[in-house]
Amino acid sequence: VSRIPQGTFSNLENLTLLDLQHNKLLDNAFQRDTFKGLKNLMQLNMAKNALRNMPPRLPANTMQLFLDNNSIEGIPENYFNVIPKVAFLRLNHNKLSDAGLPSSGFNVSSILDLQLSHNRLT
Repeated sequence: VSRIPQGTFSNLENLTLLDLQHNKLLDNAFQRDTFKGLKNLMQLNMAKNALRNMPPRLPANTMQLFLDNNSIEGIPENYFNVIPKVAFLRLNHNKLSDAGLPSSGFNVSSILDLQLSHNRLT
């Protein structure tokens, strides 16, 4: 999979797990509202793709976000305000550097498991 057409998930409001790992997803594979219909999504796995940025506008109920083995270079400021329930965040094997981390850090009290190994952090 390299592209996700607009409306692909619009009628899947009961879906709780979406596994898109090990595809050829680039940043332009997503539209602004790609995940809009996924109101009950709890786990999103996009590991082993070619993402350079964090995915846009995730559902607020997302608790597990797996983005390991991509090429993510940074995390936008206040990114986690949109997903306040995230508890498991995997960003291993990316290109994150100190400059790419939000100045407020991972300011989400719900995070239980944060994996950042094999990045460019000092």
